Amino acid sequence: MCGIGGYLFQKVGSDFDAVMPLESMIQRMSSRGPDANGKWLSECKMAGICHTRLSIIDLNERSKQPMTSLCGRYVIAFNGEIYNYKSIRRLLLNKGVKLRTTSDTEAILELFALYGKPSFEKLRGMFAFSIYDIKDRSFILVRDPYGIKPLYLAKSRNGWVFASQVKALIDSRLVSKTPSAHGQFGFWLYGSVPEPYTWYEDITALQPGTWVCIKSNGVSSSKSFKNISDEWINASHSHHTLSEVRERFQCAIRESIISHMVSDVPIGLFLSGGVDSGSLAGVMSETMNNITAITLKFDEYSGNNDESVHAKVMAKNFKMNHHIKVVDKAEFISDIDTILYDMDQPTIDGFNSWYASKAASECGLKVCLSGIGADEILCGYPSFSKIPLFQSLWNSAFKFGKLTTIVKLIASYLLPRHKSERIRAISSGPIDLSTAYWIQRGLFSPKDALLINSDLFKTLKNIEPSAFVEKYFDNLLDSSAISISLLESRAYLANQLLRDSDWASMAHGVELRTPFVDTKLLSTIVDLIPEFKNNVGKKILSDTPTSPLPRIIQQKNKTGFGIPVASWIDKGSSRSSEFSESMFVAKFVAENY
Repeated sequence: MCGIGGYLFQKVGSDFDAVMPLESMIQRMSSRGPDANGKWLSECKMAGICHTRLSIIDLNERSKQPMTSLCGRYVIAFNGEIYNYKSIRRLLLNKGVKLRTTSDTEAILELFALYGKPSFEKLRGMFAFSIYDIKDRSFILVRDPYGIKPLYLAKSRNGWVFASQVKALIDSRLVSKTPSAHGQFGFWLYGSVPEPYTWYEDITALQPGTWVCIKSNGVSSSKSFKNISDEWINASHSHHTLSEVRERFQCAIRESIISHMVSDVPIGLFLSGGVDSGSLAGVMSETMNNITAITLKFDEYSGNNDESVHAKVMAKNFKMNHHIKVVDKAEFISDIDTILYDMDQPTIDGFNSWYASKAASECGLKVCLSGIGADEILCGYPSFSKIPLFQSLWNSAFKFGKLTTIVKLIASYLLPRHKSERIRAISSGPIDLSTAYWIQRGLFSPKDALLINSDLFKTLKNIEPSAFVEKYFDNLLDSSAISISLLESRAYLANQLLRDSDWASMAHGVELRTPFVDTKLLSTIVDLIPEFKNNVGKKILSDTPTSPLPRIIQQKNKTGFGIPVASWIDKGSSRSSEFSESMFVAKFVAENY
């Protein structure tokens, strides 16, 4: 894992310092790549590239970046891991390409030199990279289909600037800090900034599964090479027997886990007390010895909320080295300024991943696997039942006498204000699934968001909360399970979990891999998703290791990978009973960002 950055200008003044912006971005992204850094400048000084390296594959200096192709035409800066890079290397060697390294970086570069843009479809992994064409004076920017790795593009006064982090672009001093009304409004509605918006007006997120071409004359073009929404939208509606579901899913997830274990350095695991990471532990332990498992423990939690109790059972069962990190309020207060510095954009999550990554770094680990993404494809969230139920009841209330107006009135008396305000904000008419999704996943209502920053948001008064998620699909399917899986994957997973995992892990120089977030896995099992409801998917997952998870884990009620942030930052005077825990954290983060 690494950090990348660069710029491409039409013209520069005689006093332009071509190195300064690159050095500034390197400094901001140094934790992403503490092992090495490098810069590259074009002869005319109007194109520049920087890279910070976390050495995972081919630790030799020969794999340093930016890297120039064998033909001398292309220069790459790459962030991520390509899990099928060995097969790509074999293809290249069979084509007579004289590879100089054993890295996945060179595999991408020479594959592009051979096949051009169609080569992006051959990559399996998490990636964001830039390739500069010296002959055409243009950049190609590319991001993986799930959007696991971030890449941001900004319009500057003289051209374009890009980087792995929003804050790196700001630190380059080439990009304006003008706030984005859409990005910040979306944060208050959902608790994270919805892509393609960012916290700032002039910075946008490159869309997942997309390449963008930036040319020296300022003209740019883009194209999607893999839209994963199509996987859900085009999923088959055929029914499958339980044995068929079990066999296909277990083969697919085992293959994904093993493919995510390619590395030239030791691999660890973020181990909670649940089925998702526990199943990873089981399969990993079958192919690798001396795996270190990282678990967080908080004195504020007890019983089922204490993940360390059940994690200890699984670590012992699979013979893993178990490191339990106890985090208390004093450590959090000591770390909070650093956490906010590391936090690339405001979010209500990521604290847990930050501390797990801190623990991994303390254990000397550079790579860890995580169970993120399992709930989205295995119907593991309460949303899979609550969202269609709410939509059905609401639309029935409207159909039978337009009772939705009365429901809004009752909600004002029976529900906490932050929940009733979301219900009061929606239309009294029938609602679609994306609106029901916001009711379940939302944070503040539009009315409350306007009160927070009326000057910035006054032009957005008529925007619907569902507009931030509707762009992820052309139309939702009849199957509510597949539709909600799509929504959770393209909205919550992409905008919050994956992004937070990136900045939080990279803050400690730890690469976090997610075997459940994999395009090959998705295409193999997407039509099975309706069969995973009612805990069937989690039961199949828990039986995936050769030695199934202990019964105590399988029967354990689902708990989130939580951390008591709100109680730690509550000083007793600023807390309001009208706020949920997440709202309180959101206000604290935004005020101190």
